[in-house]
This record gives sequence, C-alpha cells and structure tokens, in this order.
Amino acid sequence: MTQQGLRQASARNLSGFATGTNYNEDFLRLFDAQGVAAGTFDERQLRWINARMGATFTNLDEAMQAYATGQGVYNWSSLGALEDTANFTRVMPYGATYTRTGAATGLTTAGLITSFAADTAQRTDRGLALEPERTNLLLRSQEFNSAEWNKGTGGSIAANTVVAPDGTTTADAYTWATATSDFAFLSQTVNGNAAQALPFSVWLKVPSGTRTIRLRISDVTTSNYNPTTVTLTTEWQLVTLVAPAATLTNSGSIGVGFLGGASGTPIAAGDVLHVWQADLNADATFVTSPIFTTTATATRGLPVFTEVVPAGRTKALLTYADATTTLVTGLTPGGTFDVATTVIAASKGRFASSELVTRVWQA
Repeated sequence: MTQQGLRQASARNLSGFATGTNYNEDFLRLFDAQGVAAGTFDERQLRWINARMGATFTNLDEAMQAYATGQGVYNWSSLGALEDTANFTRVMPYGATYTRTGAATGLTTAGLITSFAADTAQRTDRGLALEPERTNLLLRSQEFNSAEWNKGTGGSIAANTVVAPDGTTTADAYTWATATSDFAFLSQTVNGNAAQALPFSVWLKVPSGTRTIRLRISDVTTSNYNPTTVTLTTEWQLVTLVAPAATLTNSGSIGVGFLGGASGTPIAAGDVLHVWQADLNADATFVTSPIFTTTATATRGLPVFTEVVPAGRTKALLTYADATTTLVTGLTPGGTFDVATTVIAASKGRFASSELVTRVWQA
C-alpha cells in the first residue's frame, strides 16, 4: 500500500467510518467526525492541522510540512499514519488533557533548566517529564546568603555571582576563609521523618580546575550522616544524595549540608564553590526536578495527562529519553489512556534521565 493509501486508511480508523470512495472522501468524513468547520477541502484540512499543532498557519503547504515534521517524517507525502505517533519534543498531541498544580521545571538538551507555570506541561527538546507529586522542604532554595541558611564560621557567601543553570538567573558563591578537610559550611534545618529516606540535591561547580567535596544529610541531634564524595569541575552538575532512613535516628530535625574537602584532598583558603538550587524532597526515594522555594516550602503537583485512544488501536508504545520503552496493552478504542499514571508507575519521569519522547499507537 502507498503512503497515500496508509494515510487514507488511518483517516478511516480515526473517523470510525467504513471505506470511502476516494482519498478526499475519507478525509472529509474524518473532518466531519472531529467537528472541523465547513469549507473547501483545503480550508478544512488547514483547520484540522492547526487544531492538532496548536498553530495558526494560513498556508496549507507550510501547515502540512509542519505536521509531517512533528510526526518525525520528511514531508506530507512521506506520512503514513495520522497521529499514530506523538513526538513530545515537538508538540503535545491534539486532544490531550494535561493539568498540574504548582510550578515545575524541565531540562533541555543543552543542560539548561526551564520553568513551567501550573497546568503547563514540563516539555522541552528532551521530551515530557512526568513526575510524582513532591514537596521541597528547604526554604529559599536558591538564596544561600539568606538567614535560612547556616553559613558556619569558616567562610563567607556572596550573592548573584555567576549565571545559573537556567541561563538567566544568577547563582551564589561560597568562599572558604581557612583551609579545612571536613567542614560543613552551608546547612539548613528542616522537619524530617526518621523512618523516611530523603533525597537531597544541589547544583554545584567551581570557577577553575577541580575540587572534591562531600555532601551529607544528618540528624542534627546525633550527628549521624552518610556522606558522598563528589569531584567538581567548571561545568554545572546536579549533585545528589539519598540518606538511608537508618541514618536518621532522631525523629526531630534533619540538617543538610555540603562539606569542604574529603580524605586527602583538603579545601584551601580562598577556594570558591558556586552553588544553586537545593532540594530536599519529602516522601521520596529519588531526586526529581528542582522545585523553587522562597519563604515557604513548595509543592509540584501530580500531573494528570490523558489521551483518547483512536479507533482500531489497543496498544501504546512509549519511548523515553534514556532509550527504554514501555508497551501498554489492553487499551479500549475511544477510551481514555492515562499516560501520566502509566509513566510514573513504571518508575519513569526521573529528572534528566527518562522524559517521555514519543508515543506510538498500535493495533
């Protein structure tokens, strides 16, 4: 069957009608079934494409090319199935429902952090992040010169010194006043749960060369901690640590901090560490995308993302940024496919690893 014949068959599947007499008739039935306003064939096709692209094209040829590109093919003539594939790096699929309370963030292929308002999908050129609800327990998550952060006595903090990982805001810098091999220089006390492992993350880099530091989560009463050693370079990196629940022996407060140096690699006086956006996720076992806070904790809500299953389709193949896949079976044509729940239940949606890249309908 030619690509045109495949498009024609796909139009019939989407409309739910039996075979028409020709290519145009099958598409006109599809336009009728999906409520496209009356007009000439070209006018209706342009409206149909614009609706799916969320666009306002006025030239049909440009619209057809954009739709084909969004479907991952060379041009309209190369397009076989209609809407069997959604490429989330380009556009959200037509008719999808997406909601989420609270702001969220996403990572681009260039390594920049982007922000999204409530009910706006966490979609970048890496794909669509679908993450569980999380709360950042830390206050003023980017303002390390604020009173919420304990700077200790071994150094000083300077605000807004370098461009942050989002490419637009600025990050703070801590300077060691004295050489030390093991000194907690920035920390914050929060209410924690001794029975719950808490993931901590922060963006760090050094101005030049490399430096080794340690990161910890500790019970401030007993000083138990589980440090991880990290070598920093001049590139921003997301440094993470999940403290086992067993280390949090006291049910009161939990301190989080960065430690200068590690065994055999002391930090020298005058060394500088650039620091941006710290997260301590409540009720989590792995680090998720940054959640910005000011004077209060902040919550990124659980996303609700659903699609309607096209006629003749009972499966959906999901592909993630880490090249793994999930095949969802047993879908009902005309029914609802709960994409967000499927992705999160499969332990996907982890920040910077498994954004949803494509969804392909299958018979």
